[in-house]
Amino acid sequence: MKKFTKQEILELYGQVTLGEISFSQMVEIMNKRVSEAENLCIEDIPKRKFKKGDKVRIKEGVSSKTHCYFPTPLDDFIGKTMTVGWYTYHEAGYVVCDESGFLIREDWLEPYEGLKKGDLAIFWQFDKTQATIRLLDNEQGDVFQTPIYVDNTGHWWANAIKFESIEQYERLIRGEI
Repeated sequence: MKKFTKQEILELYGQVTLGEISFSQMVEIMNKRVSEAENLCIEDIPKRKFKKGDKVRIKEGVSSKTHCYFPTPLDDFIGKTMTVGWYTYHEAGYVVCDESGFLIREDWLEPYEGLKKGDLAIFWQFDKTQATIRLLDNEQGDVFQTPIYVDNTGHWWANAIKFESIEQYERLIRGEI
């Protein structure tokens, strides 16, 4: 709702006392300004952090243990890449990702750029305890259109994620990612 400054009210009241407008006209002017203030302007529309199709993931340190209202099943998506499906019409900026189906606050998410040639990455086949850190050479698809990752030594891997820290690597080995 529009809030009037003391100066705005004094100016309108001054017009009433000078006989330029009637008291009822002053009320109409104030109601019109309130009505105009309640209509959305471009500045009032929330700025979205992501758009449909953007790759995102849950920020480091965000989980059901650290954040109120974070759904426990969403913990399974920590460290995984998700695709923004759509925004809700809620002011707080909730996103629904295609992979999870949960309402996720946009401030719980961060953009994810994915792997590019030359990135330091963690590679593993199917047993995360056998993970290794190497440079990504390229990403290819096989006959099933599943990504295959090739490291700088020419070895092919079923899985890879961008290396960010020793802690991330240790969490992967422990099965937390």
